[in-house]
Amino acid sequence: MIAARISQTITGHIQALTILASTEKGSWILDPFTGSSTTGIAANLLKRKFLGIDKELEFLEISKARKKEIEVLSIAQNYKKKIQGFHDENELDLFLLKEPETEYIVNEIKGITNKVRLCEARTTI
Repeated sequence: MIAARISQTITGHIQALTILASTEKGSWILDPFTGSSTTGIAANLLKRKFLGIDKELEFLEISKARKKEIEVLSIAQNYKKKIQGFHDENELDLFLLKEPETEYIVNEIKGITNKVRLCEARTTI
């Protein structure tokens, strides 16, 4: 079990950095093979919405338990400490506060409702 936790920590760190680099706060993350939901934990800690799919009921139960686990603030903070690349534990929280949120508009055409992501043009110098 210790090896599994170490593996989840390393994988969770990599997934957290990938999520931060490729999505904005409020974005949806889909994991069609969720397993124990390491991606889901990273997504939720980083203020993203998450949908995990797995055919094994045992893994889905583990995923639900882990989601409930991070609703405890002290446990969530402990997971956040494992996300590297920030100088201290407060820097990640400050980053998440300042991060722009993905906005969606609802478009109804002939009774069909679609969510469309609003993208703002970004320029880098």
